[in-house]
Amino acid sequence: MRALELFKNAFGFCFVKLLNIQPIPEGFFPYLHASPGRDNWGNQGVLRHDLPFFKAEVDFLPKSLDALVLTSDLQGVVVEADQRRLLGEALPEFLAMFLRLEMKLNPEKVGIVLAGDFFATLESRGGLDDVRPVWRTFRRYFRWVTGVGGNHDDFGVDLDALPAFRREPGIFYLKNEEVALDGLRIGGISGVAGDNGKHMRIPEDQFAAMLKRRIDRRPDLLLLHQNPFHHSTPHKGGQFVTAALQKAPAQLLVCGHAIWEQALIQMENAAQVLNVGERVVILVKQTTS
Repeated sequence: MRALELFKNAFGFCFVKLLNIQPIPEGFFPYLHASPGRDNWGNQGVLRHDLPFFKAEVDFLPKSLDALVLTSDLQGVVVEADQRRLLGEALPEFLAMFLRLEMKLNPEKVGIVLAGDFFATLESRGGLDDVRPVWRTFRRYFRWVTGVGGNHDDFGVDLDALPAFRREPGIFYLKNEEVALDGLRIGGISGVAGDNGKHMRIPEDQFAAMLKRRIDRRPDLLLLHQNPFHHSTPHKGGQFVTAALQKAPAQLLVCGHAIWEQALIQMENAAQVLNVGERVVILVKQTTS
């Protein structure tokens, strides 16, 4: 593993490969979310759900990291003592304790990777509002936070809000760029493909050109909110993302947006897609016997 790390540092090639993901969750965190549709009287229903934590092994992580935690589409609410908090605000404290006590991981050596969509309300599905408190709460309990914005995420109404947010220590928002954290090169693009003028929409041809530039740099981990299409899943996705990955052997893509029952898909060219929507995936180094 030491030779692999030296080789990677020297040549900058992509070596983060997902080796396995455990089928049984390590743990859960309960929350509420608005149900699809309304009843005959127009009332919005509320459902209880458990957010699962899955352990997965990769062949490489820098020595300075115990783990990476990946998640997206935490569109739920936690109610405590009649106080409502976004799921993404309530989760980090519990998750840090869970990792320390149950998995023997040091939260100060855990990086957080967010793939978008962290706003929710119990009054309706969807919605749009400020998710900076979610990012800041994760940063309070972990080493650093990087990620992309989803189509339900806002980062302040003031024009200066997002630039100021990006200057906060330990916060690394990726609009269409790359960041190096603990030796990991993470490239990301915020938003989803679309031409309808809605929030966080990018015309597909522009998105495809941005994606090609990101892939050409061969980041260790590629991060999008937009999911690709794959025939093994019933959910619609970006055909242009799938086409781009077909030209990027062994690239690991982390995404969300459409929730897949099957979290991990491996393409014929060994490119991998890990959909972390409505789940937490904890990447750790492969254990050696």
